[in-house]
Amino acid sequence: LHAIRQWEGVGRFGRILDTREAGVRGRPLIWNGVATLMTPHEPLEYPDGSHDRWNGLRPLIGYGPETLAVVFERFHPPDLARLEGRIDSAWCCYVDRAHNEMFDDWATTGVLGAVAYLGLFAAVFYHGLTWLGLMAGRTRRLVCLGLTLGGVGLSGLVLVVWQGPAFLGLAVPFGMVAGLLAYLVAS
Repeated sequence: LHAIRQWEGVGRFGRILDTREAGVRGRPLIWNGVATLMTPHEPLEYPDGSHDRWNGLRPLIGYGPETLAVVFERFHPPDLARLEGRIDSAWCCYVDRAHNEMFDDWATTGVLGAVAYLGLFAAVFYHGLTWLGLMAGRTRRLVCLGLTLGGVGLSGLVLVVWQGPAFLGLAVPFGMVAGLLAYLVAS
C-alpha cells in the first residue's frame, strides 16, 4: 500500500494500521488490554479491600465515564511500558483513553452503551437517507441494513484475521461506513 500513501489527501491515513509507526505501535497493546478488561475476569479490588460486586455485569454496563485510568492498571501490558520508556516511572500504567472510540465506549458504557452509541449514528444516517428519498420502501431499508451489517461482519472478520482481535474496534465503524457507501453506490 506504499503507493497509496503518496496520494494527495491520504498521507497519514495510509499508515493508520501500520503498527511499525511510533504513534501507532502502542495502540494495539492498549486495545488488547481493554478487550481483556471487558471480558470475564476476577473482580477488581478496591483500595479498602472489597471487590467489585458488579464485575459480572461490566461487559454489559461498563465501568463509567473517566474510569479507564483507574481500572486499566491491572490489564496494562508490560510491553506498553517498555515501548513508552516508562519502566521505572510511577505513571507507567496511566492509560486514560483507549485511543479508539469503540473501545472507549465499551469500557465506559459496556456493550449496551456502545450499541446505543452506534444506534444513534445509524438513526442519523437512516433519517438523512430517508430525507434524501433513498430509503423508500421496505426492500431498500432491508438492503441498507444488510449491507451495513454485512460490512461490519466482513470488516470485522478481515481485520481480526489480519491484525488480531485488538482491531475489532476499528472494524465496526469502518464496516458501517463501508456498508452505507455500498448502499449509496447501489442506490
